[in-house]
This record gives sequence, structure tokens and C-alpha cells, in this order.
Amino acid sequence: MRTFGDLFRKNLLAFLLGPLAVIPATILYAVAFKFIDPVANYDQGSVAPLFIIFGLLIAYPVTLIIGLPCSVLLEKLGKFNLINLLLVSALVVSIYALIMGGSFLGYLFMLYFAVWVACGCWFFYRAAQ
Repeated sequence: MRTFGDLFRKNLLAFLLGPLAVIPATILYAVAFKFIDPVANYDQGSVAPLFIIFGLLIAYPVTLIIGLPCSVLLEKLGKFNLINLLLVSALVVSIYALIMGGSFLGYLFMLYFAVWVACGCWFFYRAAQ
């Protein structure tokens, strides 16, 4: 007999492993900018672990406070799929960017990582048996 329900186990796995998508997102970001301007970004590899640590420190609480309730709500409404999850992620980032202000480039940066984390959570949610 299982102690936890199937939905709880899937959400727990998605929460614990999904935000780790920050790691490949940061690596891809660093590699892409290495090719765009190698002279200006020659030292970016040394700060990548710092980006990863701060990204994880942001991704886990945001996933817990905003991501899990949104995914449970989408499940209850019967609209839980990757497209809707990405749309909700983009909506949350857009609302945050409007409230906090800032540049469009900063908005795209947050959106990039939000999409990676949402896809990571989706993958691990679907992989849970």
C-alpha cells in the first residue's frame, strides 16, 4: 500500500528535480554567449557555478510557492499540459516584470530560465510512475 497518492508523488518529484533544469540552461547560456562574443565573455565560465547556485536558490522557492499551486490548479481544471504550463510560467514572469520594472533583456533572461524550469518540472512529472 502506498503512503502517498500518485498526484503527490508526481508533484514532489517534479518539485525536487525540475528546478535542476537551471544547470543545463546556464551551461547553454554560457556556451551560446561564448560563440556570440568570445572576447567579451572569455571569463564567463568562472562565474557559471555562481549563476547556477543563485538560479537554484531562486528556482526552488518560486517553484514551491507559485509553480506547484499553478500546476495543481491546471490539473483540477483538466488543462494540465506543457503548453498551458509554459503559458502560465510566461504569465507569472510577465506580471513580475511589470511590477518590478526593469529592462526587456532582463525579462527575456527570466523567461528563458522559467521556460527551462517549467519544462524540467513537466518532464519529471511525466516520468514519475
